[in-house]
Amino acid sequence: MLRLWGIDLLDLFREQNDVSPRRVLALLSTLGEHSAYVAAARDVPIDWDVDRYLRKQTVDTLNLLLYVTAKANGAKRVEKPKPVPAPSDQLGQRRASKRQGQNVFAAMAMRAMRGSPTSSKGADRG
Repeated sequence: MLRLWGIDLLDLFREQNDVSPRRVLALLSTLGEHSAYVAAARDVPIDWDVDRYLRKQTVDTLNLLLYVTAKANGAKRVEKPKPVPAPSDQLGQRRASKRQGQNVFAAMAMRAMRGSPTSSKGADRG
């Protein structure tokens, strides 16, 4: 946010600030799929975009078609191909192993957008 818009997220927590949680969330929603924020939200490396996943799927499908064709033509020593590894293969396991807790920043932003006072409930989790 600092690089794109000159907004320091620490300003949210300072007494004198010009940044509201609503504005931060609005700006975050405009980021493209190649941004570091979107990659972090997906829990994948930044270089794994939609195009890269499609290329991986194309290679996996081609390998599987070659395997099926070889087996259909009587090949006996052909091993089933393993898919090309991707970060999303481990995604479910990583998310399940992470501590389940409320996103503190999102909770603060939602409270600010609703106009409710900040409470200490859940502030120490994260």
